[in-house]
Order: sequence, then structure tokens, then C-alpha cells
Amino acid sequence: MEKYQEKAKEYEVSFLEILEKKESTFSWKDLVPYSFSKQHILSPVDCNDQGWVVAVLDPLNVVSIDTLYYYLKKPIEVVCAPKDEILKAIEHIMTIFSQIGPTNKQHYAPCIIRAESSSTSFGR
Repeated sequence: MEKYQEKAKEYEVSFLEILEKKESTFSWKDLVPYSFSKQHILSPVDCNDQGWVVAVLDPLNVVSIDTLYYYLKKPIEVVCAPKDEILKAIEHIMTIFSQIGPTNKQHYAPCIIRAESSSTSFGR
């Protein structure tokens, strides 16, 4: 976990630690393909009118972030998280969605809690 915290500090982004899974409604599953999330190791943290907060393994992967912007159509704030925690969050999203079913538009994803935060500035 320490190497991920060091990476976040080096790249001047927040570091996240998944503490618990809470239900937060937003439409990640409708917007971002599961295969893309899994391949690029990224998971939603939060969404509001200003944009999305997304946990990523590599905050310098500009191609992934630009492609994600294409899917989401909103500004993105990137934060770092450990690979295994992001992958667990992606799998949790898929488990919840498979239980809800495709006709329900209310979607739930795990809440990733900030262990160390910096100011939120969407669209960096």
C-alpha cells in the first residue's frame, strides 16, 4: 500500500483506500464498459453535477483518462488507489448490477473513502 501512497504523492493526486462498500447511485455501468474498467484498472468514486472522481492505478495514463472522458462526457478528477482494491470495486459493481437486473436504472457502486485528500478540482 505504501508504494501507491508514494505514487499519489509524487503525482500530486489524492490517495484512496477502500474502507467499506456503500450504495451510491450513479450511472457508471450504463456509461463505461466493464471490459474498459477492468483493462484500464479504474473505478468510480463519486459523481455530481461538476464531474466524476475516478480511482486509477496509473494517474499518468492519459489515453485511458481521455477515453474515459469520451464515455462519461463530464470532467474527471483522478485519484490513486491500490490495484487490488480497484479490481475488487469493479467486481462489486458487476455483482450488484447482476442482482439488480438490466431494467432498473438505479445503479449502485462501492464508495471509496479518501484516506488522504487534496482539494477537488474537476477537469485537471
